[in-house]
Amino acid sequence: MEEKIERLRESIKSNQNLTEEFKCNLGTLTDLLVTVFPNFDYSNYERLLPSLSVYNDDAIEGYSLYEAGNNRIGLNTKKIFEDRLDLQHLFLNNMLHMGTKLQSSELLEGYTKGLTEVISSTINYDESMKKPNILESTLLSIFSKVVNPEMLLDSYFNGSMDKVVLELESYGVDKEDFTKLLDTINKVKDGEKENSAFTDAEVIMVGMYAKKVDTNLRSGELAYDDISSTYDDFASMLIFEKSELISMYPHHDFSNITGFKNVNVALESAVINSEIIQDNPIKK
Repeated sequence: MEEKIERLRESIKSNQNLTEEFKCNLGTLTDLLVTVFPNFDYSNYERLLPSLSVYNDDAIEGYSLYEAGNNRIGLNTKKIFEDRLDLQHLFLNNMLHMGTKLQSSELLEGYTKGLTEVISSTINYDESMKKPNILESTLLSIFSKVVNPEMLLDSYFNGSMDKVVLELESYGVDKEDFTKLLDTINKVKDGEKENSAFTDAEVIMVGMYAKKVDTNLRSGELAYDDISSTYDDFASMLIFEKSELISMYPHHDFSNITGFKNVNVALESAVINSEIIQDNPIKK
């Protein structure tokens, strides 16, 4: 771990585009990143950090933009200050996005945004008034109950979704269903009229989790007596009412999101179907 930290520090030190103060802050973030996640390959960061540059452009849509082709981060400082964003947290988001190899895939855009925010919040608490990509990150937090979080981290840092797909397939979730989830996460927007993509994604993940539970029941890995507690644990991650989002993130506008009743219906159906498995003999 110390060797990885030192290599990243040297990469930052060699950068001629950033001020010494900025490089010091950047080094603090990379130290934290490797300390929290010591087992991943950071060679992509070593390659990009020496030439990274930062610029201001208030015409940028949203708060920031990482340009992979130019290896530079654009900041909309006007919007950042208006919405009182935690600048260090936002920069960590961009730095993480810079290092992942998933960024070039249009299908994985929402997945990458959400997972970036989940990882970033694990490393550095977000003290922003408004928070970037909050809907996507909420969905990825739920997804971490469907797929082993270690597999999600592996997909992010190593740029391959193979292990995620394999784990889903082991539960009987085919690649087409996963693609449907990814496409739905990409459609999550706030401020647009009657957008059900957020709750649609929740419903898809309820179906995935139900297949995981059923697989574990039939294999004996999960006891029938534990069905209720298993679903309770998963349900604690779901959002069933718009008021829940408003309570957690009062500075965001969720007025457009619809379909919350579908989440509860999907979960109730999943629990009932899993309980029915008790009456079916396990095939050997």
